[in-house]
Amino acid sequence: MKNLLILLTIITATCVQPPVKIAVVADLSGTGQDLGWSIVRGVELAIDEYNEHSMAPDFQILIRDDHGDSVMAKRVAQELARKDIIGVIGHMNSHCSMAAAPIYHQARIPMITPSSTAPILTEKGYDNVFRICGRDDLQGRVAALFVRESLRSKRILLIADNSIYGRGLADAFEEEMGNNTIKRINFDVGALPVEKVRATILLTLPDLVYFSGLYQDGARLLKILPEGVTFLAGDGVATDEFLKLTGKRAEGIFFTFGLPIHQLGSAVHFLRVAHEKKIRVEPYTCNAYDATNLLIDAYFRARGKDLVWFIKNNKFDGAIGIIQFNKKGDLLGSPFMVWTVKNGTFTPWTKEVD
Repeated sequence: MKNLLILLTIITATCVQPPVKIAVVADLSGTGQDLGWSIVRGVELAIDEYNEHSMAPDFQILIRDDHGDSVMAKRVAQELARKDIIGVIGHMNSHCSMAAAPIYHQARIPMITPSSTAPILTEKGYDNVFRICGRDDLQGRVAALFVRESLRSKRILLIADNSIYGRGLADAFEEEMGNNTIKRINFDVGALPVEKVRATILLTLPDLVYFSGLYQDGARLLKILPEGVTFLAGDGVATDEFLKLTGKRAEGIFFTFGLPIHQLGSAVHFLRVAHEKKIRVEPYTCNAYDATNLLIDAYFRARGKDLVWFIKNNKFDGAIGIIQFNKKGDLLGSPFMVWTVKNGTFTPWTKEVD
């Protein structure tokens, strides 16, 4: 009997538990691929960090590309719903998250998006959907307040892509600005109508162009914008690739995004680990890192309870600070602020004092 107990102990100790699987889905080959890969890097950083400092079980990442397309996002979600995963980090684009959410909801799989800002995503009543970012209705109001109180622009040309994100952010901004918006141009993602924009600028003589879309179209727009016309955008341009595409022309532009990670005491550990691993930190890298660590933490702390319920009803420590969700799955406290480009880098904007 003693020998049998010893044998069972040896077998138990040497058995390797199967890895726990977490999926990440983003646009990795389409118009937003640079943002997409920044999300993947954040997930990889969190999982690698856990695996290096823990015994068992290991965590395994399943990387999927939805090409920024809602049809492909639905297919990817259907495939992942058949996998033994504990959660999904993603999708990146709001329209992709909208397409995938009901599939994950039916499978009781938590979906934590680091970047889908369209308000409608958390208005559908899917209790498994969470986001570690703000909402465009708030982002649009912050941008409008900045225009009214600081820029005091009077003639605004609004240019927005036709994605759920682009339309929603533009609508929120336009509603707040009212009659100051002199014209609006809508276009399909990746197909900015350059000549139409040029002609409209000549006819309307705007003092500010508000852009609601992703960084590639934003870069094309900025390059044709006359000097003296202010450029203000949403968080879709917040990537290093935008700076590479625009060069010195980006100096002095404005955009809205969250709090500066490099100035948060809660982000010290994240920044140190990213530096040690030589990971390029972009705006959504930190959100993806926090989303992954939150899911890992919940997996262990839930102790058999429904994971969706546990995430919704508990607090988590993150690099962005304390993370807690309201009943809809939105962050409690998700402030936006205005950023600018100064000396070729993204810099929090501060009001100049005369």
